[in-house]
Amino acid sequence: MVDIFLERLGLPVGPVPSETSACLPDDAIVDQTTARVPKDLFLRLARQGAFPSFKEGKRVYAFWGDVRRALDQRMQGRVVENKPTPQREPADDLDDLRKEMGLKTREQRR
Repeated sequence: MVDIFLERLGLPVGPVPSETSACLPDDAIVDQTTARVPKDLFLRLARQGAFPSFKEGKRVYAFWGDVRRALDQRMQGRVVENKPTPQREPADDLDDLRKEMGLKTREQRR
């Protein structure tokens, strides 16, 4: 599920060359520099309390299992609907006022 999430974000999926294991156990401690999740996303989710985390110095740490579950929940809750945006003409009641002032109406300006 995490791979699908990263793929939708347009980020590389798969094992990171600097890490020997493609899978981390749930009890592995990760931080924002672990290349499994983008740094800004990791920090934002930690700040929002999406998973339990703790800070030591400038690093935010969490268990990988908690981070993975938060990402899975985020993916399940996000529904992407590709509805076309309706094209409608905005109402313009100022044409009478424009005419009185000697200005062009909305249609004349196009």
